[in-house]
Parts: sequence; C-alpha cells; structure tokens
Amino acid sequence: MSEKQIMSEQIMQEEKSEQMLSNGFLWSNGGKYASPCVDNSKVDNSKVDNSKVLCILCSDGFSVLLDTGSITNCPPVLARLLGLVEGFALPEVDNCGRLIFAFNLQIPRRRFLECINFLRTGYVRDVLELSETFNVLGGCDELDIYFKNKLINDAKIEQHNNQLLEFKYKNPLCPEMNIFSLYKFEIHGDTWVHDDTWEITSVVKETPHMYWWRSPNTNTNSVQI
Repeated sequence: MSEKQIMSEQIMQEEKSEQMLSNGFLWSNGGKYASPCVDNSKVDNSKVDNSKVLCILCSDGFSVLLDTGSITNCPPVLARLLGLVEGFALPEVDNCGRLIFAFNLQIPRRRFLECINFLRTGYVRDVLELSETFNVLGGCDELDIYFKNKLINDAKIEQHNNQLLEFKYKNPLCPEMNIFSLYKFEIHGDTWVHDDTWEITSVVKETPHMYWWRSPNTNTNSVQI
C-alpha cells in the first residue's frame, strides 16, 4: 500500500470514527459498531469475533472498540494493558466493562486511535506526538525503527539540499546570485567578442536579446559554503 493510499485510508477511518462517536457509537476495524452502555439491539455485529473485541475508555470520555485480531505486532506493554498476555493480572475495567488504562494515563481517543492506526498501517501523522503517546503506553519498537529511518532520510535530504545550495552559490548565473563575488558579470549580446575565460550564463530578464556573461574573479579566495 502506498503512502498516499495509507493517508487516504487514515482520513476515511478518522471521519467515520468522528461521525459514529458523535452519535455515541464506537469504532472497530471490521466496520461494525457497538456502544457498551446503550441498547445495541439494532447494531449488526454478526461478523465480529467478540472474543477479540475490546472496548477502551479514553481520557476525553470517548471509547474505542478494538478488534485485537487486526494488530499483528502489538508492543508488549500495550498487549499487557489490553489483557492479551497470559500470566498477568486482568486489566482494570469500569462498570460498563471498558478498559480504563487510557483514561487513567490521560490518553484521548484521537491519540489512541493514531497508535492503533500506526500498528495496523504504519501511517504517522506527527511522529513526535505519536512517540510521546507510545512512551506513555510503554514504548513501541516499530516506531523507534520508523523514527530512526526518518532521521536518516532527513539527514540525506539535508545533505542533498546543502549540495544544491553549494552548487547554486559556487555557480551563480547572474549578479544577484554572485554573493561571494566568485565571478565578474557583464551584459553583452551573443555575438560579443571575448576570450576563453568568459561564458554566457543566463538571459537578462529586462532585455531578452541580451545575456549575462561571467568570468572567474581571480582575486577571490576559495569559499567555504
């Protein structure tokens, strides 16, 4: 799945969850909805494996209905908070049966959904905010790898941009770009008689039939960009 498709799916999921939550319903990966404290007699959950569905209460009062089967690489601490690891005490719930760890940890619904969406799709809206939320939830190795790769890619982009900037400043095409005075610039036509130290670099904007010519300025010391 491309990054564009992932972003589109993320937006659709958030819009759907916003609409359903505003009506008191909860969101699940399988497209089925339920509310733990209201009459669900009209909600079709026939295709949902209820043994894998958990309801999590978030700090803003909204809840998330999570199909745990949709998460293949759940971080170990989050898995324990969800009650998915044997040998640990069952997680605390409220009187509606909703897990309350997100509520106790002051994690609002949107932030929790973004954690779940990252585990499902790898999509990241704000890596720093997502990292902050996962740190509260005990960390996430997958996000650490993503963040490391992002830093590497950002460094490569910065290096590339610096190379372009260096090329621009060391190869000015007009006087405005000649900030280090590496060249002498003069305006002449294309038939101007010159020695082999001069070359045409660009058209003079105000007079398209005239050109900027440049010649190395031999009195200029080497420049460090």
